[in-house]
Amino acid sequence: MTSSLPAIAQEVDAALANLCAGGDIVSQRARLEHLGAAAVPRLLEHLHSDYRKYSLYALQHCWAAAAVEPVAELLTNPELDTRRMAAILLDRHLGREYLAQRCADHFMDSDPEVAGFCFEHAELMFPDAERALASFAVPHLRWRLARRLPRYYARALAAGTRSLISEHDAEVARAGIVALIHHDDGDPAGRALIGGCLTGDEPKLREAAAEFLAWRGSGEDLEPLVAAAASESDPFARASQVDAIAAIRRRIAAGSEVGHGPAIDLPAAPVAQAAYREAVNRLEANPSEDDCAYAQAVCATAEPFEPRLYYTGNAPSAEFVVTRRLRDRLMARLLAMPWCESVDPQEVAPTDAPRVAESIVAPTRSTLTGEAESYGVYTNADDRAFKSLVHVGDDVSWQEDHAAVLVLADGVVRAVRCEPSWGYLVIVEHSLDRGVRPALVEYAQRFAKAIKEPVLGPQGEIRLCSLYAHLGAFIRVRPGEIVRAGQKLGVIGRTLTWENGGYPAHLHLGLHLGPFVQTPRPNTKIDVNFRDKRYRARVVRAGSRGIETTIHYRGDPEYPVIRTRRWECGYIARWYWDGAAHGWLSTRALLRHPSR
Repeated sequence: MTSSLPAIAQEVDAALANLCAGGDIVSQRARLEHLGAAAVPRLLEHLHSDYRKYSLYALQHCWAAAAVEPVAELLTNPELDTRRMAAILLDRHLGREYLAQRCADHFMDSDPEVAGFCFEHAELMFPDAERALASFAVPHLRWRLARRLPRYYARALAAGTRSLISEHDAEVARAGIVALIHHDDGDPAGRALIGGCLTGDEPKLREAAAEFLAWRGSGEDLEPLVAAAASESDPFARASQVDAIAAIRRRIAAGSEVGHGPAIDLPAAPVAQAAYREAVNRLEANPSEDDCAYAQAVCATAEPFEPRLYYTGNAPSAEFVVTRRLRDRLMARLLAMPWCESVDPQEVAPTDAPRVAESIVAPTRSTLTGEAESYGVYTNADDRAFKSLVHVGDDVSWQEDHAAVLVLADGVVRAVRCEPSWGYLVIVEHSLDRGVRPALVEYAQRFAKAIKEPVLGPQGEIRLCSLYAHLGAFIRVRPGEIVRAGQKLGVIGRTLTWENGGYPAHLHLGLHLGPFVQTPRPNTKIDVNFRDKRYRARVVRAGSRGIETTIHYRGDPEYPVIRTRRWECGYIARWYWDGAAHGWLSTRALLRHPSR
């Protein structure tokens, strides 16, 4: 750096040197934002100097069209951190779609790490059956592909998918079994492989095989399923086997054992919504074998994959939702799967408290392993959908499409819904014996001061609700149903699909004190979302229209706002988290540490 450099270049160099020396990031960011596009030429020069990573950081705050190609070229850089930063910049300034399109050109790069990196970003936004088919032949892409395959319906992928079942990696094999649910071509060899997994050594493969049979099994699968369930020691595999037995018996009773054989080929790919509607109408009007074959063909050819939904705070269009619901309705009719026929949320107002539960179980196989804690995590101000809030659930079992979700404890199902940011969700109310989690009693007593309904029962039992979100469409329980700990209530929804709210596959697991119906006491403070902003609201009363509150809005300290009676949410304001009796608990913490 010399004084002969132009003033802007000198200032850019000074900012980068300050960052490199560990200087104040906030002040340097302001400095760079002030320079704006004028700083870009000098920053691009530093992409090939020792200041590369600081230059990439600076380009978050200074951008111009001239930066696009130099940054895009770094998507194939051998250094992972450089690739990641380049991806962040393209996403930030040009959008995730643009990033995915650029990455799609490099998924066959000679560097396996670069190829995998670009494959992941391309698949994130733009599934492509031809790219998936080509990736089967690339060893270092197979495990990445396996995680994305459950979104695909294209039967051309079935042969490659079957080959995954024999992989030594149990996660790859499991993903292959799950994917065949959606592009099964009835091949006997594939079904034999899955049948072998039903009694194999790996519990998660036994679970996945049972989930496949819950969708595609027939009467001939009943005997081995019953035998497997009778000797099964793994709770998740056994719950899935019991569920598969019930599903097959449902199909037999409905006369709809047509879900696993080869389907006819339609002459051309139909328009999805119209084809789904016609197939549903044919199945609901005393269907013939031809009608069933037509419905199978529509499911296999109307769309090559489940359309991407990436949630950023906006609900999908009504047209999009209609098409997705039609496909689910068609699959439910074709395979006799349980499904919420009503578009409106299904709920049952409680009468009596649930029976007292004496134990709790982990809802998923990996509830307690792997991922970083998400309960109580603050979101930042740049979050696309949830700005400066606190996450009040445990996000678990990432990348486990179709993994079984079990009921936490004995209880009663109170609600089954589908909502834009959560996809399908279930709420179960419990009365937990105080001896199971004695440390909860004191917290429950404090929260009891915030709502009118009893939080503690006559024997000291703790009233609480468990919430399971981002589930697949075919929920196995219904509102009002009495359920037992360890019973299968559904599965984790598929990655980036409407059924799970548009997120990577995972379970959002919430635990909230109190019964399902909760009425805040007058003068308590609650968190209210009004016109896309969060307010500290004072409760006035509970009326027929909901919870009547007042907020400080546009100079009026008593501005009236009505909030729904629902307490369910995924995030709350920081003030509510820090200083109020909000009632949320960490399920993972309770499962790990019974005394807390």
